[in-house]
Amino acid sequence: MDCTYKSASLGGLPDELTLLVLSNLHTIPSYEPQSEAFKNKHQERARQYENHVRKRALYSLALTNRRLNYVATPALYSSFVSTATSRGFFPVNNFHRTISTAPNLALHLKYVENRLAHYSGDSLDDDSAFSGTHALVSEYFFKLASIIALAPNLEALNVVSLEMRRVSMWAYLVPSSVLIPASNAIVQGSKIAGHGLEHLHSIALQIHTVDFVPGPEPFFRIADLLTPIPSLVQLRASGVISTRSMGPMSHTFKGLQRLEITECGLKFDDIADLLRACDGLRHFKCHWSFVDHGGDSPSELFEGIAPHASTLETLSLDMRESRYHNSSASVINSHPHSLRDCSSLRTIEICERTVLPRSTGSGWVPVNDPERISAILPPSLERLVVFLKPLEEYGHYHSPFDGNGIFYDLLEDCGLVLPKLSSVAIVSRDSVPAQHLTQTFCDRGVDLSFVNE
Repeated sequence: MDCTYKSASLGGLPDELTLLVLSNLHTIPSYEPQSEAFKNKHQERARQYENHVRKRALYSLALTNRRLNYVATPALYSSFVSTATSRGFFPVNNFHRTISTAPNLALHLKYVENRLAHYSGDSLDDDSAFSGTHALVSEYFFKLASIIALAPNLEALNVVSLEMRRVSMWAYLVPSSVLIPASNAIVQGSKIAGHGLEHLHSIALQIHTVDFVPGPEPFFRIADLLTPIPSLVQLRASGVISTRSMGPMSHTFKGLQRLEITECGLKFDDIADLLRACDGLRHFKCHWSFVDHGGDSPSELFEGIAPHASTLETLSLDMRESRYHNSSASVINSHPHSLRDCSSLRTIEICERTVLPRSTGSGWVPVNDPERISAILPPSLERLVVFLKPLEEYGHYHSPFDGNGIFYDLLEDCGLVLPKLSSVAIVSRDSVPAQHLTQTFCDRGVDLSFVNE
């Protein structure tokens, strides 16, 4: 009996199964700035490699036949991931050329990401040793900005850029930039990227400002232009600085729920102005790099936090690298709005100099009868993380965590002042002599851990 067999191929699969295959080949996004993502280098490089493999698989599917090409095209152009290295210059040129000549493909683009280092080990720092790199880097960021400007349906953006006189990305995307002559501008009108990024829900940006540039601070100009976007819920930034006080922002974020700034070079009043531009913030994180705040007081920061007392769920503040003038009162108690007013706050990550009454912005001053940490923490708190300074910074004073008094006070308050507390973590470079209290806390239903930084 004659039998006729049809050759099996992916092209013979029903559209539903083909789409299921494609759904497993989408880019794995990152919502953290580069500096945060690379704190776990192994994980970040593994993610980059997996994205590379997935993109190659998508290209292979698209080249199989016309039908698969038609089905795979939206997934193929839904994301663009690149690196500002020698490996990244040709891909950014090719992708830019493709969506420039076929604007309908740019409509599929939902996610754009770039890094300054490739999973293979290449980095912009290594490439900078070769002649001509400056011109290539300038061209790279111009093309990357052009891709963003051509994609009106972007939903997530994760970019790191150099911002200086002859190299920039944001200068091409921010209207009326003083850095770019009008004849070279990519965008027209008053909206960021020309189309206003109206569908954006998440943005992570890292800015390396190499030298002083005139005009408005890049980050504040960008943030102000992001405020009208109704879908924006997450704003993460790293490396932002300010050479002067910017004052209140001219607009308010419509629905921002998460604001995170790491390696922060902004002063307290600038952060407070950012917080005032938010309405009903749920998650706030600010970790400072070395900043001399001069006469600015951290109490200004808590004035900005106070309006979010009923909505804030997580708070992370690390001022260990900051320098400021403060009295011997704790930073929080220097302002009438203590964290006890934050009725929804479940997680607090905070440095010791923010909560302990002995700490000041320029040193460590011992006082008698220090107030308990629990006195300024909300009853809703479930998790507490305390960042400690290195021991050498205490000089001839002892760290308050050298003894067990603070821990015993906290232990007594578990179940009474802090009825929901279930986890306490102490983060330090040095050994904290309280390891023996782990079981005691466990008996009270609280997990006490010590994390080596």
